[in-house]
Amino acid sequence: MDPTHNGVHIFGLFIEGARWNHEEKILEDSLPCEICCDFPEIHFLPTKISTESPNAPEQTESELYTFECPVYQTPERSRTWTTAGLASNFLTSVYLSTKKPPSHWITLQVALLCEKDEK
Repeated sequence: MDPTHNGVHIFGLFIEGARWNHEEKILEDSLPCEICCDFPEIHFLPTKISTESPNAPEQTESELYTFECPVYQTPERSRTWTTAGLASNFLTSVYLSTKKPPSHWITLQVALLCEKDEK
């Protein structure tokens, strides 16, 4: 079976607070005065969720980090919470490769957005 017939393709997202390097396929710092950038199409594939906790290998300089990037409907970080404890504007998370630790991107409040702020 053709793998593109499994899952779903999402396009039209924007990344806020960072940029995507299309050649290296990694998250990078934004260019000066760049707030929001187009993000490439994502192919979501269904996978079985493991209940086991994997042992995280130690990070070396040559390896990439993984940043769990939140995806929001709008640029507004919702202050309304669901009963599950999630922001109502929050949709999901996407795991992105990066050369910088996740704490760097969390500090910058990097997120994927379905619509960008037109201000």
